Formats: sequence, structure tokens, C-alpha cells
Amino acid sequence: MKLIAKRKFLNSINYFRGIAIILIVMTHSYGVARWNVFNDSGLFEKMFYSFNLNGSVFFVFISGYLYNHIFFPSFNYKNFLIKKAKFVLVPYLICSTLPILYTVFDRNNEWLLNFVFVNGGWGFLPDGLREKPLLAIGWFLITGRAVYAYWFIPMIVIVFVISPLINYLIKSQHLLKTILF
Repeated sequence: MKLIAKRKFLNSINYFRGIAIILIVMTHSYGVARWNVFNDSGLFEKMFYSFNLNGSVFFVFISGYLYNHIFFPSFNYKNFLIKKAKFVLVPYLICSTLPILYTVFDRNNEWLLNFVFVNGGWGFLPDGLREKPLLAIGWFLITGRAVYAYWFIPMIVIVFVISPLINYLIKSQHLLKTILF
């Protein structure tokens, strides 16, 4: 049996992840507060808002870095997918259920839709799906658009599924070429 060295906990990455999460929450708060930065603000506020927009970029970078540090050296696809389903997909499905059902089946309370699900929900549903509840539910699940901030989960699930391809690119030393071209 091959012994695998335990990876050192990277506290600096943990702090960076916390900063990225704070930036992401701040960016999403602008919409909830209905603050139109580009119409109602000076240069400092516009620059601050633009800096906050990088929170998702930082979070994606951190996710890739941690994947390479933790999972890549001793990768087991089945175990990896089981853990990601348990800790990412299931919570996503649980947290998405109420907003999706509310958006699909109770469109009469638009004030609540507009307040709670700002920039998400009904406004992003294609017209052809508005009278097809099951297709609408599926569309919201695969796009994450019932709640605006959930877009990341379906995207990262795709990354989890194609992780063997990512591993191949890392091992073959072609990852940088693939990204650049």
C-alpha cells in the first residue's frame, strides 16, 4: 500500500479565500441595496466596486490552486465526485429548492421575487420555458439562475466532472498552452 504524505494546511490560502468571499458578498450586496454604482457614485466608489468584482476571479484561482495542492497528487475520481456531490451538489440542491419552486409556481408576488431574488429568477427564464414548470426547474438547476449568486455551482460541477481531463493536461505539461491558445 502506497502511503501518501498529508498535505500541509495552507493558512494563507484560507485567509485569501476569506477575503475573496467577503469581496463576493460585497459585490452581490450592491444589487440587493439597489445601488447603481455607475450612476450614483464618484470615482472612488467606482474603483472600489470594480475591485470587488474580482472576488469571483480570486475564488476560482483559489479553487484551482487547492485542487492542484490537495486532490491532484492522489486523485481518485470516484471518491472525488462522491465528496463533491455530498458537500457541494447536495447543499446546492437543498438551497435552490425553495427559490426555484417559488419562482416557477408563485409568480404573483413579484415584490418578493424582486426583493429576495434580485437579478435572478423569473427574469432569466427563457420565454419558451415559462409555461413548462419541469423544464423551468431543470433550467434553473443547470444554470444556477434562480438565485443570482448560485451561477458558480453548476460551473464548478462541470469542472469536477472533467477533472480527469484537467489532470491529463497538468501531467502532460500542456495546461498553459491550452489556456493561452
